[in-house]
Amino acid sequence: MPKNPAYDYVIIGGGIAGTTAAETIRSRDSQATIAIISLETERLYSRVTLPAYIRDKIPREKVFLRSLEDYAKHGIDFFGGLSVIGFEAERREIHTSDGAIISGIKILIATGASLRTASLITGIEDYTFGLQTIKDADRFHAFVAGDTQPKGKNAVIVGGGFIGLEFIETAFARGYKPHLLLRDKQCFGDQLDAQGWGILEANLGRHGVIIYPETEITTSGFTADGFTVTMTGGASIATAWIGYGVGVNRNTSSFQGTGVRVNRGIVVNEFLESSINNIWAAGDIAEYHDGIFGEDMLIGNWTNAFLQGKNAGINMTAQTPASRTAFCAVPAYSITNLGLHITFVGITKPREGWETISRVWDDGMSYERLFIDDNIIKGAILINRFQDKMIISKLIESRQNISAQKEALHDPQTSFSSLFSA
Repeated sequence: MPKNPAYDYVIIGGGIAGTTAAETIRSRDSQATIAIISLETERLYSRVTLPAYIRDKIPREKVFLRSLEDYAKHGIDFFGGLSVIGFEAERREIHTSDGAIISGIKILIATGASLRTASLITGIEDYTFGLQTIKDADRFHAFVAGDTQPKGKNAVIVGGGFIGLEFIETAFARGYKPHLLLRDKQCFGDQLDAQGWGILEANLGRHGVIIYPETEITTSGFTADGFTVTMTGGASIATAWIGYGVGVNRNTSSFQGTGVRVNRGIVVNEFLESSINNIWAAGDIAEYHDGIFGEDMLIGNWTNAFLQGKNAGINMTAQTPASRTAFCAVPAYSITNLGLHITFVGITKPREGWETISRVWDDGMSYERLFIDDNIIKGAILINRFQDKMIISKLIESRQNISAQKEALHDPQTSFSSLFSA
């Protein structure tokens, strides 16, 4: 690239939020100059298909969503493999790891998040895996592909969230026996009540998953049995590999102390604009004010990042403040795990003063937990009840008062469709 290039729009981050923003800008401004600066060298790929790739359900090339020719076709300069080592917000200048200073009239920060790493993996990194990037997936894929006799070998999974469940599914698909270590008493902490956890725990048990509640790895290394981890309480497991799903950290370090307000993420208003004019944020890193919930939100999922990228692109090209669009969305995330379809919608952590309604069906495999504040549904967890997701999302978005229907919801035989119009 030129030593110090200048653009109309600079996007920091080449994921779904940044790429969608750049393409939205191009669709609204055919003459603008646009650049994407990406820490990753790879073109846009789908993070949500990484589990399918490491299970050999899809080939690697199907993970990618854009080619280099796509960027050129849209007149977007893509600079991969660059980190931001300095950021001058008022001057809107980005200092990159190759010594360049890239300036933009308008800038979008879409740097996403990075996996938290475990504290006791020194020396065993080659056997420890996350699942955040294509490089993570490539490492794991190469490792298990090289293991010609996985059947009966143990796999240790650390973390009771969605990534932990993805590693459990992967362990079975690849022929390993999964051992699940939970820092809490159960998966998803207090988001599930005893009934919900009972359904999930029973299903894991039916498939042979060994669960260790309130347990962490204390030491690890090589013994006569091979690579071994020792856990809280002193028990040890010889394992082929460790899969970590213990959360993420937002990539805010390059923007600390620059004048851009940073809290849990980059703080933005309802239009996704930061504390400094002409600097926006979108995706996992954006801590935005949501009009539906009336509070600041920090959401890390693919659909939300896509929608925010589109919204940011619209607002960055708005001709007047009145033509901007506030970002509002009901976040949702779904996976299928060992036959259970699990969906989280809206806010799914209980808050002080909120009430919850749990609905459990006789099949022992279906469950809903509703989170309600002042007779308004704020969120829900659904197991094998995906058919209710759309109605619940609309109730959350419309902030409909459900006081007249609330009592009936305690009976699982009363369907949402009979109480509310879709």
